[in-house]
Amino acid sequence: MHASADAPIAGLAAAWQLVDHRSTAATADPLVLDCARRLAADPGGERAAEWVYGLLSMTGYLATRAEDATAGQVAEVLRTAARALDGPPCDHRTHPCESALEQLDFDELRLAGSAPDVVLLWDEAAEDGYGEDDD
Repeated sequence: MHASADAPIAGLAAAWQLVDHRSTAATADPLVLDCARRLAADPGGERAAEWVYGLLSMTGYLATRAEDATAGQVAEVLRTAARALDGPPCDHRTHPCESALEQLDFDELRLAGSAPDVVLLWDEAAEDGYGEDDD
């Protein structure tokens, strides 16, 4: 599956989940590089967490099958995003994914080569009232 510039995040998230240690470069690299390009374009932006999630979703491929140049490019983009996102706190009192992320066993996550489904986490947060007037 090839990501288009206009693909909704749910479609991209579904495509990212298909990229794993069995994926070929012809299948995975377009998705990986598209995600890295989007994150590099605005590493501290409003959608940066989505692109970080996408890259983390594809770590099974990046760690086992990706060419060194691709993996290195992704690592550099993630380092840039980490620096950009490590700034002053935002205006929100809470964040939609925090409680779900706190419950994860990151060793299991690493071994599974997967990441939490940000779309599902966001849906749960919406049910809890996130995004409504925070004042």
